[in-house]
Amino acid sequence: MQKKPKISFLIVNYDSQEGLVRVIDDIKVVVSGYDHEFIVGNNDVRPLNIARENTRVCENKENLGFAKAHNKIATIAKGEVLCLLNPDVYAPSENFTSLCDGFTNSEVGIMAPQIMTPSGSVQPWSFGNEITPLEILRTNIIKNTHHDKPTRKEMVDWVTGAAFMIRKEVFEKIGGFDEKFFLYYEDVDLCRRVRQNGYTVEINPEVKITHEKGQSSSDQKRQKKHYFASQHHYLKKNYGTAIAQTMKVLRKVTHRV
Repeated sequence: MQKKPKISFLIVNYDSQEGLVRVIDDIKVVVSGYDHEFIVGNNDVRPLNIARENTRVCENKENLGFAKAHNKIATIAKGEVLCLLNPDVYAPSENFTSLCDGFTNSEVGIMAPQIMTPSGSVQPWSFGNEITPLEILRTNIIKNTHHDKPTRKEMVDWVTGAAFMIRKEVFEKIGGFDEKFFLYYEDVDLCRRVRQNGYTVEINPEVKITHEKGQSSSDQKRQKKHYFASQHHYLKKNYGTAIAQTMKVLRKVTHRV
C-alpha cells in the first residue's frame, strides 16, 4: 500500500508546459526523504502529457483561473501539507522542504520561501504588509514601498501564491481561495483569512526559489484588466463598496483604466 504523502505539490498550468516540467524535476531533486505527490491542474485546452512518477494531471479543458483551479486540485490532494507552485518557478534551494518544519508550531498556517528573481535579487512584491486602500495609494505615489528583505524567519501579512506551503486542514477550514478572484489578489486574500482565523503567515529567507514572473502571460492589457478587477473585488470585500468605488475613480485618473 502506498504511503500517504506528507506534501502535495499543486501546480496550475496555463501555456507553461516547458516550465512545468522543469519545476517538477527541480523539486524532485530536493524532496527526497518526504513522501509526496504532484497534482497539476491544466487550464489549457490542449491536454498535458507529463510522464513523471507520483504526478497526476487534472484536465480542466478551459481556463478556470488560478483560484478555482487550485481549489479543484486541492480537494483530491492527500498530503498533510499543500505546497503551491507556479509553473515558472525553478531552482529551489536544497533545504526547500525544511519549510515543513515550521508547522511543528500549531499556530503557523503558511510557510513561504524567499522568492528570488533570475538575476539573484529578492523579487519585489513577493510578500509584505497588509494591503489597505492607504497602502495602495502610497504605492502609486512612492514606488518600491515593498517590505524590506528579511534576514531571518519572520511573520508577514501576505506572501505571493508563486510558492508557499499551507496546512491542508487550514486551507479547508478557511474554504480555500475565493473563486471570485480569477487572477491576482487571491493570495493576499487567502493570507488575510488565514490570519483572521488565528494562524500566522511566515517567510523563511534561508529557503529560496527563483521565479520568472509573468512568463505565462503575454497579453499585458488583459493582465492589467485582471489585476484591477481583482483589486476592486478585494477592496469591496474587505473595505466596503464606497472605498472600492472611490479607488476605482482614482485609478481612472492615475492609470486610465
